Amino acid sequence: MTMLRAFITSVAALTLASCGDGSGGTSAQDDGGPATLDEIAIGDVIMGDPDAPLTLVEYASITCGACGQFHATVMPVIKERVDAGDINFIFREFPTAPAEIATAGFAVARCAGADDYYDVLDEFYDNQQDFFNAIRSGSAGDMLRDIASEYGINNAGFRECTRDRELFSSMMETVRGGEELGVTHTPTLFLNGAQLGNEARTPDGMNAVIDAALAALD
Repeated sequence: MTMLRAFITSVAALTLASCGDGSGGTSAQDDGGPATLDEIAIGDVIMGDPDAPLTLVEYASITCGACGQFHATVMPVIKERVDAGDINFIFREFPTAPAEIATAGFAVARCAGADDYYDVLDEFYDNQQDFFNAIRSGSAGDMLRDIASEYGINNAGFRECTRDRELFSSMMETVRGGEELGVTHTPTLFLNGAQLGNEARTPDGMNAVIDAALAALD
């Protein structure tokens, strides 16, 4: 077993999340207080002003159809609220099956650099059906290499990136941290530490949640 295969197997075994609503989705956690979103080993890539009054964190996977739907319908609202200075946004990698493909895609996004990280995620989500087709046909590696090349990662860099021991180890720590927060399905969202339910899975619902949270700060 290669080192990469060993790490991927560990990630696949660790990831217990399903893609979708899970057990129907709960609203904010009722465990005595909001979840604590501690720093992770990889380091968060923040979209927007780090000093914005609200922080929205999403645990999701690029191989999750429900995450792709969320990205298509709700992400435009999130970007609008980021641009307005109401929130900052953090995406945290939480691979779902096939975990080896998801982790490789996330590695490409990380290796592209912080400035291009969210653009690479957009690439995967905007072309998710093609990505799924590539997975089914066994050509996902070619698609991953093509996306990597768009962001200046050549074949040698791609091999190095997708075999990076520290990167995959850090990704596993991200998954462990999500599981400790109660993440069991993707996408799972936290707003200022409080886990959100299905009310935040539509554009109007997300706007309402953010508006309510801002009003509560006044």
